[in-house]
Amino acid sequence: MLEKQKINLAFSKKYSDELYKSKEIKFIKIGELHDVFIVNSNSQYLNKKLSKEDLRNITIYTLKKFSSAYQNLIKALEYNEEDKINVDNVNYTAILELLKARDIIAVITKEYIEEKLANNELCVLNVDFSLPNAEFGLYYNINNNFKELNDLINVLKDNCKV
Repeated sequence: MLEKQKINLAFSKKYSDELYKSKEIKFIKIGELHDVFIVNSNSQYLNKKLSKEDLRNITIYTLKKFSSAYQNLIKALEYNEEDKINVDNVNYTAILELLKARDIIAVITKEYIEEKLANNELCVLNVDFSLPNAEFGLYYNINNNFKELNDLINVLKDNCKV
């Protein structure tokens, strides 16, 4: 929609640069989010420290293949092109439902589930490494003709140096 100028800006996690072929779409980083391994509070994995090799042998649930969570997970577990990737892609709501109903491991953004973590409904899994932080910010089309939007973009460029 940004490329076709149906919308002028979008707040989002940063996606892989290959997703946008257009040189007209730019990204301003506003902050970072933290993707973590999550289990339910009754999980068999809860009091274990799992290695990358352990995790490669367990199906992990995460978001769409173009999401930063998925991309970072694949890189962190050091999958090669010829490997069978043991990851299921489901949406956020489905991940939460699966965590309630089954003993699964999921990769999800910690900031999205802080209340569930605080209430001990979900727990961060202990692993021997961490996933890279995911950037979030503003995507915009450089060809827009709106003074107010360009003023906002300039304010964000000047003040969001994180």
